[in-house]
Amino acid sequence: MRALTAALLLATAPAAAFALGERAAPEVGPAAADATAQAKAHFREGSAFYRQARYREAIAAFEAAHRLRPHGVIHFNLAQCHERLGELPAAIASYGEYLRALPQAEDRALVGAAIARLEARIGDAPLTPALSPAGGEGGGSPTSTPTPTPAPTSLMLGSVTPPAEVKTDVSRRRVWTWVAAGAAGAALAAGVAYGLAARSASDQLRASEHPAGTAQQLADTASARSRNANVLYGMAAVAGASGMTLFFVEGRF
Repeated sequence: MRALTAALLLATAPAAAFALGERAAPEVGPAAADATAQAKAHFREGSAFYRQARYREAIAAFEAAHRLRPHGVIHFNLAQCHERLGELPAAIASYGEYLRALPQAEDRALVGAAIARLEARIGDAPLTPALSPAGGEGGGSPTSTPTPTPAPTSLMLGSVTPPAEVKTDVSRRRVWTWVAAGAAGAALAAGVAYGLAARSASDQLRASEHPAGTAQQLADTASARSRNANVLYGMAAVAGASGMTLFFVEGRF
């Protein structure tokens, strides 16, 4: 019972629904709903621009979405755009922000390896001669400065390359939804067990005559088990309702 109650309290805790390495969503209201709708529109627009190879416009759209509703997936998409534009330092920075925002990301190792390969690419960039400010007509000596080679849009990083497409799913995992659902199922099962036990004690009481003490004991047992069953049914209903709420809250942009 104690473990079951603790699970139910955990499932219904307001802050627990977002204990996934991201900030909690703000309270729902007209302004918040409008901002969310705008963020989704910008996100879809950025995805469309990316598919059209309009990476600069995709960056602007993704950044607009992030200003309205910050989400780690947007950093990944920005990294993809910067990489396709040959802006390797910016791509590395965005991949890093993605990993910081979503430390439990399934593709964490993949993205980490991609960062290392991009850093190596920058380090291996050829040196291009360039005149120092003192050069020109004054005859100053040229100096060599590293100039990163722009990455082609078809840049591949072997087996550690993140997908060439941007991420289009910004839904949170519904971890606490399943916690609540599990708690509801456990409470319901326990309630059924107590209900059957109460019926058994009641049937035994009515089956034959018993000494006064035994009859009272059977009656008390049936009553107690019936109360426990009702309490558990109520807990199952609360956990089930919490699960339904969390299903929509956890999946929100």
